[in-house]
Amino acid sequence: MKTLKKIGIVLGIIILLFLLIGVFLPTDFGMQRQIVINAPLNAVFEEVNDFRNWEKWSPFAAADPSMKVTYGNKTSGSGANYTWQGEVSGTGEQHILASVTNERIETKIAFTDQGSESIGYGYWTFKEVPEGVEVTWAFTSSANSYFEKYFGALIDPFLGGTFEDGLARLKKVSESKTKGMSVN
Repeated sequence: MKTLKKIGIVLGIIILLFLLIGVFLPTDFGMQRQIVINAPLNAVFEEVNDFRNWEKWSPFAAADPSMKVTYGNKTSGSGANYTWQGEVSGTGEQHILASVTNERIETKIAFTDQGSESIGYGYWTFKEVPEGVEVTWAFTSSANSYFEKYFGALIDPFLGGTFEDGLARLKKVSESKTKGMSVN
């Protein structure tokens, strides 16, 4: 009986700590990754700016072969959008909110199958460097619930490798597509 009481106290302390830590976790969270791609700036930008190109390099499409994508009337630039549905990736939609040629792209991502709609924002920046184009891919969101704060705290280790994979795929596609072209 003494052992059971000790186990109960330890479990109670662990649960209390879990709940207490969650109170202090930030509501807003995000992460980003970068890569340098040896290809012309406009070619790299267009790979990201047109949703039809994403199937070639998106780590999410690669991870879910069952994913079905439906494109909107516009597939590139501001106002472009698509929806997806897949066994692994669930259901959602993505929109390009802003697109400044060869500089930046801002997207809104809605994961529509997670009960209440969960929304995040993607940010892409493109900068010419001597080796080619420095591409930054970032994601930000806000926790809508107490437990989403824990997801936010773990987003970098959870999603960072996926972004790195996507950037490596983008690099491979962009460099092979533009092989022999002048970078700058």
